[in-house]
Formats: sequence, structure tokens, C-alpha cells
Amino acid sequence: MIFCADREADIYEIFAEYQSRLSPGEPVADWLIRSKENRCLELPENQEQTPQPLPGKIRQQLEQSPVLGTVSFEVAAKHQLKKGKGGNRRKVTRSKRVVTQQIRAVQVTLKPPYRKGHKLPPVQIWVVQAQEVDPPAAEEPIQWILLTNLDCSDFNKARQMLELYVCRWEIEVFHRVLKTGCRIEELQLRTREPIKLAILLYMIVAWRVLYIMHLGRECPDLPCSVVFEEAEWHSSWVIIQGGSPPPNPPSLNEMVRMVASFGGFLGRKRDGHPGAQTLWTGLSRVLDFAFCWTQTAHLRSSA
Repeated sequence: MIFCADREADIYEIFAEYQSRLSPGEPVADWLIRSKENRCLELPENQEQTPQPLPGKIRQQLEQSPVLGTVSFEVAAKHQLKKGKGGNRRKVTRSKRVVTQQIRAVQVTLKPPYRKGHKLPPVQIWVVQAQEVDPPAAEEPIQWILLTNLDCSDFNKARQMLELYVCRWEIEVFHRVLKTGCRIEELQLRTREPIKLAILLYMIVAWRVLYIMHLGRECPDLPCSVVFEEAEWHSSWVIIQGGSPPPNPPSLNEMVRMVASFGGFLGRKRDGHPGAQTLWTGLSRVLDFAFCWTQTAHLRSSA
């Protein structure tokens, strides 16, 4: 297991707890955390005698480390809503572009911060930096500094840390579906075991919402029958298109958009792909449609 978190988890006690569990062989998870603090480092005692002494902070030592390689990816435009006298207007804070980042990695020993009444040990970690090269004028460069216990001694290992960190946003979406879509926090259960069972069940529901969303984007031409029951796509087709359902199931992309339309997705050109919210709302309605379709099957067969 890998514990992946954003900057609010840059807490020294997390690093120290991991290290303290290693020697006695206690259960422990690997971790990957985005850096918030430019932490102080433990430096060799004789480093003053070296030709080029090491800097005493994480970011300064990263600047002196060699570039392991570069990665490139495309980012969408990012807008910020500004309120003014003439009404709201959208300001572009990040342009759509291909981003090229230089990757650096260095192993450091963190100097423990002062804690009154409790002495923390030094901790050895790896630090990975992804720094954008030549960002557009007047825009902040896209940069990540990641802390981890995992080995990042070469480019491929350091790049894998970036790929793992990008998964963090999907985890955020999963929890949003679980809390807002499934309304897990509104359960009126009072004891531990029923709560655990309910959460396990709703986690499967949240996973299915995201699975359908991503499968519809990555494999749009698959038949929708790979994830939808016949009663689900038959009833949805009749409600949207009218008449009788076709002999062959529509494509997954077509079905996902029909489901999302029940949740408020308009399907305009600028709307892009359906999101998790319109899908979870639409799927809850599709279940009702499928139930009614199954219960009225005898009426259609006798017609």
C-alpha cells in the first residue's frame, strides 16, 4: 500500500513514525507526499572542508542536483471567475499548452524540528522535483516537489512517483462520489459493524460510477452491454429515443451520455465528457427505469 497525500500531510511525525516501525518489523505502508515546507537538512560534520558545501534546505539542494530526464504532457486551460460591476467574467489563469518538466531526485536526511518535551529522530527520505521549462510569460510554472520513502535513484523510478501522485486527484473524486453522491455521511447508523458494512457497499457503488465514467472516455466504441444490463439500456433508450430498443446495444459512449442526461448533462460541444456528478444522479434514475422495465415485461410480451 502507498499512502498518497497533498501538502497538508507534510508533517514530520509521519516520516518519523514510518522509520520507527521499520526496525521492529511492524506493519507499515509506503508514502508519497507533496512538499509544503522547505525543510532543513542534516549535513555531514566535515562538509565545510569539501570544495562545494551542500545547501542546508531541500529546495536549494534540488537546484544543485543533476537533471535525470524530462517528461511532457498536455494541460487544459484553467479559468478563475472574477466578479465585477459589469457582471462575472472568466479570467484565464493557465493557458492550454504542452508542459515539459525537468525531473530531479536527491536523497536527503531531514533535520528534526523542535518539539517541546519530545525528541524526534533524523529521517532519511527521497525528494523528487518536476520543474516546468520555459512557461508562458506571466504564468506560474507548473512545479511539484514530492517526498517519499521509495527509491528514486534513477529517472524511471522518479517518473513513477509523478504518475502515482497524479492518481491523487482520482482519489479525491472517488471520495466526493462516496460522500456527496452516496451521501455516506448522512447514514443514521450508530455502531461500528453496520457502519463498516455500509461503507464497503457504497465504496463498490462509487467505484462503479468512476469505472463507467472512465471506460466511456477510454473505450467509447465498446457495446454498452459490457457494463449495463439489458433492462438498463433498453429502458433508457425508450425514454430518450422513443419507440422500441434496437436489436444491438448502442455504444458505451452513447449510453453514458444518455445516462448523464438524466442527471442534467446537456451534451453541448463545449461540455466535454460527462462528469461523476451527472453520472451518479443519472445512474440512480436508470435503476428505477430498469426496475419498471423488468416489472412490465409481461405487458410488452402480450401486446
